Amino acid sequence: MTPRTNFDSIAGFYDRLSNLVFGDRIRRAQIHFLKNIPPGSAILIVGGGTGWIIGEIFSRTANCSVWFVESSREMLQRAGRYNKPGRSHFIQGTERSLPPQKFDVLVTNFYLDLFPDEDLDEALADIAKTLRPGAIWLASDFVAEKWWHRLMLWIMYRFFRVVCSIEARSLPSWGDAILRRGYRPVADCFFYGSFIKSVLYARQPTP
Repeated sequence: MTPRTNFDSIAGFYDRLSNLVFGDRIRRAQIHFLKNIPPGSAILIVGGGTGWIIGEIFSRTANCSVWFVESSREMLQRAGRYNKPGRSHFIQGTERSLPPQKFDVLVTNFYLDLFPDEDLDEALADIAKTLRPGAIWLASDFVAEKWWHRLMLWIMYRFFRVVCSIEARSLPSWGDAILRRGYRPVADCFFYGSFIKSVLYARQPTP
């Protein structure tokens, strides 16, 4: 993510804004595949926003640990409410600030849409290096399959470019980028008129 991207200015009302526009669909999309996380997993969340999903993970997954990477200082401060000493770790940074250990689960929810297509492969290469061979990848994000999807995205990208200085101008092909990292969809689910897609990925076996 570009260093100038900054969600500090909207951290205080980000979740309320999301609920106003999408109701509970954003939340439902992000928790849909949490049931597939094995007990005892080491979980990496990149771009986790206000961090509410940490509490959801701890309530569903026994003996897990979470590393939470978020570039916004204000978002990270709010995520600290879900701290469990010894089981949660908070890092202010981006995909270039990842911890050195390997993870069983990767979560990228509404994060990959921040990258232009030309930068997304490099970002995912950095992230994928942290995953163990049998790791699963949970991703939720927008898709642009209908005219009103594209209209919504046009409005959203212009808003976030002005308010948060994101670099992307349109939705990247995030699903294809994950496929290029050797992961294949195991299951998926759609929300909000198929505007939001959640996918459970697993690494494709090496022939």
